[in-house]
Amino acid sequence: SNGPMVAALIERIGGHIVLQQHMLDTPQVVTDALREALATAEIIVTTGGISAGQHDHIPAVLESLGCEWSISGIDMQPGKPARLGHAGERTVVCLPGNPISALVTATVIVAPVVRAKLGLTPGPRWRMVRLAEDTRCNPRRTLLRPAMTPQADMAVIPTWQGSGDLAHAAGTRGIVQLPLATKAVAGTEVPFTRWP
Repeated sequence: SNGPMVAALIERIGGHIVLQQHMLDTPQVVTDALREALATAEIIVTTGGISAGQHDHIPAVLESLGCEWSISGIDMQPGKPARLGHAGERTVVCLPGNPISALVTATVIVAPVVRAKLGLTPGPRWRMVRLAEDTRCNPRRTLLRPAMTPQADMAVIPTWQGSGDLAHAAGTRGIVQLPLATKAVAGTEVPFTRWP
């Protein structure tokens, strides 16, 4: 689901997909695919294969191909293992493999990179909305949650079942950024941005 989802997001912004493929989790396949991508595209976007598992080869392979990281992990949830770097003049964005993680990080990282490359205002554009109900937060990590906006100034966060639960994002319009706190009460103002 991640490939078509992220490709659709990029195309909605105005980007053009020149190569899209699923890679097997072997170092040689990953190396060949990423070498081809680096020779073909201005921006390389990957999903999955970037954490600490034995089949997560993408960061090491990209480094062997000359990629240097500007960002290697972000203190947010979902999307902590996301990476941003450059290999020569190519921009490289590595998104986590869980679907909600991929969607959120594509919104806050990939979309601005693509917009900047196209000469558009980078974004995302955030505006303040009020939470419709009390919401559990995290005092140590920024939480980004898909949200519905039944009224222009209100956000409703669907029941969260984890970053693999893409179905809970159905009907959402974008994401809210929750405060660094244990809890945010109904009426708390939080930043909201629409899906690209």
